[in-house]
Amino acid sequence: MDDREQQRKIRHRLAVLRHAEEVTGNVAATCRYYGISQPTFYKWRNRYEELGPDGLRDRSSRPHRHSTSAARKASQRGSKGLGSSAASTARSSLAASTQTKPKSCSITRSRNA
Repeated sequence: MDDREQQRKIRHRLAVLRHAEEVTGNVAATCRYYGISQPTFYKWRNRYEELGPDGLRDRSSRPHRHSTSAARKASQRGSKGLGSSAASTARSSLAASTQTKPKSCSITRSRNA
């Protein structure tokens, strides 16, 4: 996102905060008017109070870190690749159980001379 787009978002968010404070005096009505949730409004207001206009910039939604249990589970999944003998055995037994046996039939040819 370019700087112009960021500045536009900052101005919009600041307008939402000012509308609640100066026009309606009512957060719920302002949120309905602008189509945002109240938690979003309060998040913007708290960031603005702490950081000023820079607090209204978009932030990354990427998690800051993950738990060690999630990392452990991911590493265990990675070590159990599709080439392991247990997975290979399971695949071959599944393939064998789903195959159908050919039906017997007789084919006769007639010879015309």
